[in-house]
Amino acid sequence: MDSRDLFLISALLAAGTLLRFILVLIGSPVTPNVMVAFYGLAIMLTRSSFPAAIGIGFLGGVLDAVVSSSVFNPAFLISEPFGGGVCIVLFLAFEGRTRLAPAFAVLLATLASGFSFTGIALSVAGSQVIEAFSGAPFFLEQIIPVILVTSLVNALIAGLAYPAMNKR
Repeated sequence: MDSRDLFLISALLAAGTLLRFILVLIGSPVTPNVMVAFYGLAIMLTRSSFPAAIGIGFLGGVLDAVVSSSVFNPAFLISEPFGGGVCIVLFLAFEGRTRLAPAFAVLLATLASGFSFTGIALSVAGSQVIEAFSGAPFFLEQIIPVILVTSLVNALIAGLAYPAMNKR
């Protein structure tokens, strides 16, 4: 990676952090994870290797954990690298085959990140989730629609921003 790539990654992660922070301030019990759109763009625009994509996802997870009011912030340290890996694999698999590759990669990366976060939170911090949400079913009723809608929004962001930002 050159200095341009590092700047692009930093700028996109900063933008994602700022937007996530604003969403956290709204005070919803479940905050949409728009960071996936931004680290996804960083991964795709820099054509990151798989290990680098995992690292960028990890940085996104660290930033998510710092600004989040989640019931179990450490889950971001696993769910976001997973999302980064899914993003680069799918982007490279579909790039050149469809103009929708960036949107598709970020859509599925968001789903992977969101559902892995949910599974980790329930399995590792189940008692915290039950206490915070008055039971696992209510937590799932809250988080699943947010994951699905956020996946679509992130796909739209990536699908529109990638062609405009891709100058290679």
